[in-house]
Amino acid sequence: MTLELIDGSLISPTSLFDALDTVEEYCGTDLRQYMELFLAGEDIHVEKDEHLQEVLESIEKIAEEIRRDTEQKRLSRKHIQENLGCLIATLRREMGDK
Repeated sequence: MTLELIDGSLISPTSLFDALDTVEEYCGTDLRQYMELFLAGEDIHVEKDEHLQEVLESIEKIAEEIRRDTEQKRLSRKHIQENLGCLIATLRREMGDK
């Protein structure tokens, strides 16, 4: 199976772990660990306030990366697009795909 990423690149994961590696590369270790716990059947119930804090911290981290990218003399559009894709996906997920 071939998957198209938000930046247009293609990956062909040969296992779930390959796909999780890509999740980690594009969206960070926290999301990968969350997905691994979920797939392992762990109870990952999070209180709303704690969840909101985690989401806000994730958004802040991505926004900081974008800010740092824009301060570079040579902009990496690909890296900025990847970070914006993660940011948009996080916001859409939290808004219920509105």
